[in-house]
Amino acid sequence: MFRGHRGLAREKEKATDVRGTFGRLMAYFKPYWLMLLAAGVLLLINTSMQVLEPYLREVALDQFIVPGSTGEPGPGTRPLDMDLSDDGRFLFTLNIGDGTISTFAVLHDGSLDHLHVVDGVPGGVNGLAAR
Repeated sequence: MFRGHRGLAREKEKATDVRGTFGRLMAYFKPYWLMLLAAGVLLLINTSMQVLEPYLREVALDQFIVPGSTGEPGPGTRPLDMDLSDDGRFLFTLNIGDGTISTFAVLHDGSLDHLHVVDGVPGGVNGLAAR
């Protein structure tokens, strides 16, 4: 027993009529049904995008980076640093494995064309700055 409205004592009620309780709850939500529907749709869209994001990212990267379009500086080169020329037409990589600098042309589709290798880079060099 507990004190209810105006101090009157009454028994605790147990929820036995689930359908009636749900009906009363829906009556409270009736004026807001459009907002609840919009919130539910946005929730589904957000959840779907979070689930699909890794797949979409993988597909986008696979279509952007085409096998064979990245350019290969050569075996044993171990590229340490790279830099683009100011006009964006050439890419240079500093290779610490064999002490060289590899030069690539950046093609219109973003792929790379290996041009040549410059030998004789001093051993202590640890970065590039292209112009």
